[in-house]
Amino acid sequence: MLNFINVPVPERLVGEVMALIAARWAGAANAADSIRPPGAATHADWGEVELRKLWGESGKPMRAALRLMTAHGGNPVSGDEIAKALGKKERGHTVSGMMGALGRRLKHRHNGRRPFSAKWNAAEASWEYTMPATVARALAKVIAADAAK
Repeated sequence: MLNFINVPVPERLVGEVMALIAARWAGAANAADSIRPPGAATHADWGEVELRKLWGESGKPMRAALRLMTAHGGNPVSGDEIAKALGKKERGHTVSGMMGALGRRLKHRHNGRRPFSAKWNAAEASWEYTMPATVARALAKVIAADAAK
């Protein structure tokens, strides 16, 4: 039988704490690393070849989310904004399911690295996704080259 205790957590950290617990529960080798948003050095590793692979493997809904993050390079994009880009009224399960699937793909095909960071916004009760401006510029070139085909 498992024993549980209540631990006070600042509201702004609830999402991170829950992700840490979920990662540990799932047996992640280093749970802190499994939820830590990648730093600038990690984002710098996203070159044109890898971004082309990411874009090429992405379906229409994921491409819409990537386009939106690219257009807002360096600034956060909410789950609601992504849902609107997908033609949905609210984020619901559509965005979380899509981002979860992308997370699994990034884990297995890109060594777990992400071209954007994800952060829980407790005030809005929504995830926010931020693609660094350098990655957004590189992905914009990939998108333009694909459109020119």
